[in-house]
This record gives sequence, structure tokens and C-alpha cells, in this order.
Amino acid sequence: MNFNLTAFGRRLSGYLLAAALSPGIAPVGAAAPQAPAVDPGVLPWQLNAVATQLQGAAAELRADLAGIALDELATAYAQEALKARGDQQHHTADRELQRWADAVDRLATHLATLAESVTSLTAVHIDVSPEHSLYLVIDGEPVVVSGPRTDRQAALEQRILERFCNLHSCAQLFAGNARIASLPTRAPAPANPHWRFSDAAGPVCSSGDGLDFAFRDSNNLLHKRSVCKRVIDELNTLAEAIAYHSAGGARIDWDALAIRGASAEGAHEVQISRDGSTLRMPLHLPLLTAAPRLLEEARPWLTARIDGRQQRVVIENAEQLLALDAAP
Repeated sequence: MNFNLTAFGRRLSGYLLAAALSPGIAPVGAAAPQAPAVDPGVLPWQLNAVATQLQGAAAELRADLAGIALDELATAYAQEALKARGDQQHHTADRELQRWADAVDRLATHLATLAESVTSLTAVHIDVSPEHSLYLVIDGEPVVVSGPRTDRQAALEQRILERFCNLHSCAQLFAGNARIASLPTRAPAPANPHWRFSDAAGPVCSSGDGLDFAFRDSNNLLHKRSVCKRVIDELNTLAEAIAYHSAGGARIDWDALAIRGASAEGAHEVQISRDGSTLRMPLHLPLLTAAPRLLEEARPWLTARIDGRQQRVVIENAEQLLALDAAP
């Protein structure tokens, strides 16, 4: 099936577009109740990568992904509508809020009905746009897999992914992709750094695969051990996440690599391009977020690891990390 995403965007119904995508209608107030974010270490795959693999897969698999995605979208919008109704009680004269609540409520109901209608016989087309947005066409009706709140999009996608991969073996989907199949299927093992001591220099905390953190002295060594281990854990998590994203075909602009502040769930967004594209999975990187210079110094190690090369990087004056210990 030849599918033009530009034409697809034009075919989106005004109802869906107005209710879900209009930049002029935005939710206000406190965050609505949401299911807990999935631990980013549970699943190594991204929703977009799985969706891409399903484009030529059996109709049953495509239908299952569509049904799960629609159900999670319906839940997210129903929760948003509930929150909006609560806000409306305190802002009875706010017509924009009322319109938002009504539109989201109708959309949630429509998505739930659509989810219930999906069977193995339903015609489901899946596509991913150049902007990394996931689109579904259900019996000719287009749906963009986008929740009501951008800061919770990654958590939404992880819930969809977790449910689908519990139903089907996602590892089997990638069995023919050597690069993805070679990736680990679990979170990185906790760091077990090695320490070197000498009379001529301060202690060095080594990751064992190229990262060395050089401290000036051995004062408060237990504290330094804890911080070093946590930083290595975060760098390993970031490296694995970038590897998954890259294996799915995304280009990484290393000069644009940056970590943004925490979302409502405490997860951080990792920017991978100058246009603001991010890794579409929740990551918890409090130390790296608070130390952008550390991320910059570790970049040669990250790029080498993604490329399958060895690269030794020495982080001097690692005492700077101690100031970050108060981060959650």
C-alpha cells in the first residue's frame, strides 16, 4: 500500500485535529491522574521501531498494536477530560476550558469505541512520519498516536509498548535485524566501578569500559564511590537508549545532544537533533541533567560506544559531581 503522509495529514478529520492536536486549545491546571511511567529499563525497543517492523507483519499483529494504542489513547484522553471537568468547577466562566473538556470527552469516547471495533479482520495500516510521529489508519480512519500532554507522550508510548510486547515476542520481530537483535534485551547491569589508588595522584573511579573519573583526594571516599556509580549507571542508560533509537533508523546529531528538565513523572527528555527531536522513552538522568559539562566531556565515549568502538575518556576534577548528590 502506497501511503503519503502529507496526504494523510490532510485527511485527518477536523474533529480529531481540533480535539487532539490544535495548538490553540491547551489543558490547564494540575496534572491529571496517570498510570505510573514504565521503567525505561524494562523494554529495549521503541514504539516507533516496533511499529516499523509491523508494517509488513501479519494482520493480527497490526490489529493488536492498533487496539492497544487506541485503548491507551482513550484512557489518556478520558483522564484529561476528567481533569478538565474538575478545573471547570473552579473556572465556570472559562468557555475555552469548557470547549476543551467537551472536545476531549468526545474524542475519548470515540477512541474507546474504535478500540473495541478492532479485530484481526480490521484493515490496519501503520506508518511513522519523518518527524517520528506514529500514525494508524483503522478501516480508512486516520489516527495519530499522540496523547493530550506532550510531557507524558513517552510514558504513553511505553505503556503501549509494554502491553504489546507482553502479548507478542518483540525480540522475534527484530530477529532479522542484526543491529537491533544484537542489543541487550534488559536494562544495563548496575555499574561496578573499579578504583585505583596511588601516592602520586588522587583516586580514580573506572567504569571498566573507558570512563575514568579522577578525584583530587580520598576525602569522603564512600560519598565519592556512591556518586561515581550513579553517574556511570546514568551514562550506561543513556548509551543504551541512544543505541536503540539509532538502530531504529534515527540520526543522532551529537552536537545537539542535551538533556532537558524532568517531566511531571520525573523523567527527562534527551534531545538528539537541532529541531528538538527527542528520544521517545522516559529516562531518569538527574545527575547528567544537572551537569551539562559532564555530558559534553563524556560525548566521545558515548559516540564510540554506539559505533562499537573503545574510547578512553578521563573526567578530571570529578569532585564537581559531589555537588549533584542532592539530586533525586
